[in-house]
Amino acid sequence: MDKEFYDKLDPVHKAFFDQELNKSPKMGTGYIAGKWKFIIAMLVLILPYLLLLIDSLLVQKILFTYSLFLSIYYVIVVKANKELIFNINPFDYVWFQFTNFIGFVINISFTYYTLFFIQPDSFRGLISNQTTFIDFIYYSMVTITTLGYGDIVPNSLLTKILVIYELGFGL
Repeated sequence: MDKEFYDKLDPVHKAFFDQELNKSPKMGTGYIAGKWKFIIAMLVLILPYLLLLIDSLLVQKILFTYSLFLSIYYVIVVKANKELIFNINPFDYVWFQFTNFIGFVINISFTYYTLFFIQPDSFRGLISNQTTFIDFIYYSMVTITTLGYGDIVPNSLLTKILVIYELGFGL
């Protein structure tokens, strides 16, 4: 890098270039062992939801409990590891936060979806017999981003508690 160019940079950009120029080939992957492995791990956590294809109230209650505990797991992982990852590499920290955010949204969407199967009247609005999982991902994204269109509305106490929980994670 040209020394004259480097000297004109502000401290933030200098820190970025210092990190990029001085890092070893494996730096940035010490905690997250490759982005694909993390994505595969997320998919393994989601695969049990294929059991939704089984039309059994017991299976749906088990999946509801599983998805609720999994969303709690995402909160614990983010809280416990964010400083560790930031100290290893701030760029991995952004990836870590993003993947945990997406994982949380997907799992809380599954929580809403299984709750809908258990109690169809737990939501009001555009919910019908043709409701799909995508509708609940949409609802979760609208909720966690505090956009709140109001086309789908929680209708039971449990659903309202889940929405408050999701908003707390989003904030």
